Amino acid sequence: NLGLCHYVDCQDPNWDGVYQPTRFGNNLGFVSGLAVDEVRALLYVSDTLNHQIQVYDISSEIPVLVRSFGRFGSGTGQFNLPRGLTVDPDGNLYVSDSGNHRVQKFDPAGHQVLSWGSHGRGGEDLLSPDNIAADPTYNLIYVVDQGNRMLKVFDRAGNFIYAWNQWREGSNTVNLSTVGGVVADGAGGVYVSVGGSLHKFNIISPEIDEDNNQIPDSLEVGGVTARFNPSGTLRLVDDTTIPDDTVNNNNQTNNSGGSSRPRTAPGTQDNPLIIQLMLRLIELLRQLLALLLAARA
Repeated sequence: NLGLCHYVDCQDPNWDGVYQPTRFGNNLGFVSGLAVDEVRALLYVSDTLNHQIQVYDISSEIPVLVRSFGRFGSGTGQFNLPRGLTVDPDGNLYVSDSGNHRVQKFDPAGHQVLSWGSHGRGGEDLLSPDNIAADPTYNLIYVVDQGNRMLKVFDRAGNFIYAWNQWREGSNTVNLSTVGGVVADGAGGVYVSVGGSLHKFNIISPEIDEDNNQIPDSLEVGGVTARFNPSGTLRLVDDTTIPDDTVNNNNQTNNSGGSSRPRTAPGTQDNPLIIQLMLRLIELLRQLLALLLAARA
């Protein structure tokens, strides 16, 4: 019903009226990311194909566009297919600048604070980053590195901490090759969608932080490579428990060493032009579906 009412003014006889829709934000070039700053009552919108971020005041019943920033390019505050968005507890906005293979951080006023990442396959590098999540408690930013098929962890200053894309489930190896969404719960857990399944990973001993930098000590330099334990029956392996030939393909990395390189189909995930064409096709299909639903109303 929600999808139908979005296009036909909510005259569906089964509409229960619990949620009253308000349509806003026209002329967007395919939205692929949303984030809310609850303290400041702001909604951030990733206007991907227009290469900009739109900011709405949501303190009233009808959201009001208060500003937009960014344009196509690779300079400071410019974007090339911005996608995932997240807001940290201080109101800073993080943008997955997918086509520029980086993350940009902005203060609540929209000024760029820093950026990190570059085209590559090293631990600190990114290839078409997508979804992104700020942990509401810890000094951690989770980034879906789509091109490298990894989940990477940085602090809020952009320092690389950790990355992984495989773990063991019994005798099987589970991969993050189709990782999609990511969100952190602020209690040491991070939730990841992988294809048609969901997985939760728990930081080992998240309460231990002797240097008081809001980064659990188990994630910092030293100790074994595996610093996350998947919940349930999943067990993240480290280089002390698996044969060397498996370690070479395990693709777990921390800031004390390098990483092996997962293969990426050439000319696809690390090609911004192809990504842009695919997004345009999705938008055209969405518009066609809207017309068909309206015609049937």
